[in-house]
Amino acid sequence: MDEFFKSLICGTFAGIANCISGFPLDTIKVRMQMESVGLLQCIYSTYKEGPLTFFKGVYYPLVTIPIVNAVSFSSYELYKRLSNCQELSFRNGIEAGAFSGIIGSLIVNPVELVKCRMQADHGKFKNSAECLHKIVRESGVRELYRGMFSTLMRELPSMGGQFAAYEYSKSFLLNRRRATALSMG
Repeated sequence: MDEFFKSLICGTFAGIANCISGFPLDTIKVRMQMESVGLLQCIYSTYKEGPLTFFKGVYYPLVTIPIVNAVSFSSYELYKRLSNCQELSFRNGIEAGAFSGIIGSLIVNPVELVKCRMQADHGKFKNSAECLHKIVRESGVRELYRGMFSTLMRELPSMGGQFAAYEYSKSFLLNRRRATALSMG
């Protein structure tokens, strides 16, 4: 259990750093997709709204990163238990990661819908909670899962690759440590 919490904490901080560092570019991407404008025009018009506009909608993903990581790691561990494996092969890592991607998409999809609506809102919503509430009130919970197929098509290979690389790296480093220990003693 201790390893789970260490992984969760490290994954949470990595996710927060990733979210904050990439969010301004993500905002520009979403606005360009929604408004069909060029890059420089989009950057300029976003900046005119205020520099913090580049981070509009960042709160909801930041708050949910620990939840997403908890779901990812716990579903990964669940797969390991269900398959009766403590040490997974590269292939099993892909399978476990894909399983984690399926489960995680149930949270990621609504988070990204709210994030995108906030990024493109031009002042329609005060905050992410209001945006989420309005989506559900006007269109129902089902609207939170619009685009789910695309999210799954991104998350399955992404999480599969991430956890396969994790298992491969872990195995490589443990074998190297064992080889070093044997040669020294």
